[in-house]
Amino acid sequence: MRILAFGGTGFVGLNIAAVLLGRGHAVTLFDRAGLPPDAKKEFAAHGNRLTAIQGDVTDSQTVEEVIAAGYEASFWQPRSLPDRSARRAIPRPFCG
Repeated sequence: MRILAFGGTGFVGLNIAAVLLGRGHAVTLFDRAGLPPDAKKEFAAHGNRLTAIQGDVTDSQTVEEVIAAGYEASFWQPRSLPDRSARRAIPRPFCG
């Protein structure tokens, strides 16, 4: 399953990603912060099943582009919420 994690490079997001990768899922982490060096080392064994995208959830165009790649599931961990225009870009299964 392809899974998108908004705010995925923080403590909670990385732990959820580790479990999902361990179960064989492909995970994309979307966060303002890049993937921490320790996480890069730890996740290296998962190869191309892990993708990290540096971006801001308040940038509706970037959010739309990332979602357009197609995912079966997502989870939301960022500290800030997108503005109304960015929330409209996120389909119902991704953001209520």
